[in-house]
Amino acid sequence: VYEGLKGSDFEGYEFDTHVGVILEEGKRVFEAERFSGDATNYYSHLNSFPNYVLERRQGNPISLSTLFAEVMTRAVNRLFLKHLKRKPEVIFRGLNFPCHFMVGVYGWRLPGPDEHSRLQGTRYVDPFNGYAVMDEGGVQEFASSSGISQPTFVASCLQSSLPKGHDPSLDPGAGTSARSLANAVMVRVCMNLREIYRGENAGGRQTASACAALAHTCRAMDKLQGHPGQEVVNRRLLQWALGRLGVLEEARKVFSM
Repeated sequence: VYEGLKGSDFEGYEFDTHVGVILEEGKRVFEAERFSGDATNYYSHLNSFPNYVLERRQGNPISLSTLFAEVMTRAVNRLFLKHLKRKPEVIFRGLNFPCHFMVGVYGWRLPGPDEHSRLQGTRYVDPFNGYAVMDEGGVQEFASSSGISQPTFVASCLQSSLPKGHDPSLDPGAGTSARSLANAVMVRVCMNLREIYRGENAGGRQTASACAALAHTCRAMDKLQGHPGQEVVNRRLLQWALGRLGVLEEARKVFSM
């Protein structure tokens, strides 16, 4: 991605032009590497693990969006810091959106060392659906087609996804820190896996590996969420799954349940 962007003209700052070039190059590279959404096996647990996503070149909305955001962040940071010799003016981060997951792309104007940055524009990329690029209106349409017909709720979700602290002119309560976002994404991944593994056990395909995976997932959620009530729910679910295998007593010794 970086090599493809080096030859582009990034002097001055025009949000639509710069972001358009960057996203087009990102799409070109990811499609050339055959990364796509796994619509056929959408609920496969393999789509949640980066090593399998890289190996299979397929994933779910969360894994593909996280990969796209990480790759583009590294390429753009290198472009601005090494090639253009100035601070990065484009930020990529996951958009933890209800019913789907996308990538938020935020453009900032950095006028000088003694002046505050200002948000210049936003775009949203959907790697799962062909790396489609949308503005806020496009996201509202997507949400409506997905059954979310509350524009104010969608707008608040987009507002909360803003990188926190970059633009002092915005509402101080708006946005999410990188750490909080990473935590929220991991919780969402674990919740998805929990439902997948629970479904595998409930469907009669009771395997030791599925229960072990469920155990690790539940324990990870306990640490990430830090809610005693949720921990009780996770442990009850785990006990139910292990009980179906007839290994609950042995598991209690291992996991101190």
